[in-house]
Amino acid sequence: MSEDAFDAFMGERFGEIQKLIMTKRAAYGTKNLTEQGILGVLNRMGSDKMSRAIRIAERAKLRQDMRGLGMPAELVDEHAPPINTGDERLEDTLSDIIGYSIICLAMMDGQWEEGQ
Repeated sequence: MSEDAFDAFMGERFGEIQKLIMTKRAAYGTKNLTEQGILGVLNRMGSDKMSRAIRIAERAKLRQDMRGLGMPAELVDEHAPPINTGDERLEDTLSDIIGYSIICLAMMDGQWEEGQ
């Protein structure tokens, strides 16, 4: 991928994450994360989001390995756990992790609480 194409990709992804953060901020406010503080947000990232990302990636790897051993797709679908957790894809989970990281930076800079 060229530098220009990668730059465009990053701009698009960061724009999506910005919209996600602003949508959730409007829906839930800032109090819940402000009360938890940076350590609470980091804990949420580590215990919830990272665990979910790892679980999704492990399931995808298991399904890939089963297919690599020659198992038909129908049997993989029947016997392997689904890749995604509920309706959340790995891309969604990774975007949430980036979003929480940005929220931590905003907290550090005093820019997270409403009315600032």
